[in-house]
Amino acid sequence: MIWKELGGFSKEAVVPLGLYAGQLALNWAWPPLFFGARQMGWALVDLLLMGGVAAATAVAWHQVSPPAACLLYPYLAWLAFAATLNYCVWRSNQDHSRGRRLSE
Repeated sequence: MIWKELGGFSKEAVVPLGLYAGQLALNWAWPPLFFGARQMGWALVDLLLMGGVAAATAVAWHQVSPPAACLLYPYLAWLAFAATLNYCVWRSNQDHSRGRRLSE
């Protein structure tokens, strides 16, 4: 919708499409951080940055096409949920890595 409304890669499309590309790059970086490198703290940082960039994308898109921005709202809710899960897993694994037993 944004691509069509702004006529592809135009001067006006740099920010809305650039923000979208940035959040996609952060999205692609998360699985290798969390699952591959098991760097759950850095994965959380990535998720928080991704949420910020996705929110900025929604704001930029709203100026061009409010319906397109509305399509990002469920994604923003998912990112908040994913960040909460990531934090809980990170916190639980920090306790485990220090030799403490996790409370059941």
